[in-house]
Amino acid sequence: MPSYPRCEEDFRSDRYWMGPVWANMNWIVYEGLKRYGYHHKALDIKESMLKLVSRYGFYEYFDPIKNKGCGAKDFSWTAALTIAMCCD
Repeated sequence: MPSYPRCEEDFRSDRYWMGPVWANMNWIVYEGLKRYGYHHKALDIKESMLKLVSRYGFYEYFDPIKNKGCGAKDFSWTAALTIAMCCD
């Protein structure tokens, strides 16, 4: 899930908080969807996040347009939240 609406003029897929996919934001949305009973949507978020990590590694964030990892590689919060999602 991108961190900023793609339809906005200043969306940037690889710029901090202006469009990339972040594991921490996806985890928060995932947990919220589960809490409010949207289990299928939560599962979609979980599966897409796990696919990104599986394909590109534990990057700090991901470019949703170019489908690649960005920022720091082997980022600990991405790894920790991936484990949390896998154990759920």
